[in-house]
Amino acid sequence: MSACDASSRTEPGQRDRYDNRTIVVHWISTLLVLLAFVLGLTIDSFPKKYAFGALNIHALFGLSILSISVFRIASRKPSGQCSSAPQITRLARFGHMALYLCLLGVPLIGIPALLFRGHGLDLGLFEVGPFFARNRQLARILTQTHLYAAYFFAILVMGHIMAVFYHTVIRKDGTFRKMLPARRA
Repeated sequence: MSACDASSRTEPGQRDRYDNRTIVVHWISTLLVLLAFVLGLTIDSFPKKYAFGALNIHALFGLSILSISVFRIASRKPSGQCSSAPQITRLARFGHMALYLCLLGVPLIGIPALLFRGHGLDLGLFEVGPFFARNRQLARILTQTHLYAAYFFAILVMGHIMAVFYHTVIRKDGTFRKMLPARRA
């Protein structure tokens, strides 16, 4: 989230940081995306007997990302004016909208890819069977789309990190510090 784009909710008396819920949701999302991406990249290297378990965990990460993202979007509040130039503000808004689209879109493509492969989803206490008849051609198309969308998402995340670097090192405006938990006195 950006001071230019996202919810500018702050803790009472602390105008220089986001509220705790926003910070926690941001960093949980970050961790889940990282874990899902790394697992997705390495899934084909798992021994056959662990392959479905790895795929299932990857899908559960995706469902978690999707759920947290829906919560995150639903709890956003409009922010005030941004102190950046209008071009930077538009770029930040575009970047954040693209990130949110990927947070929603990558799992929304991946789950049907799994189901059209003929796999269900093991949720621990119960299993959800595939809703669709097995369709290898559609599963292959969805899997490739999911893969390309994940790579596009990774490029956006790198751009997001570069923007953090820009704000932290060049502008020195404290944007990154706003997303860090408060230090205890």
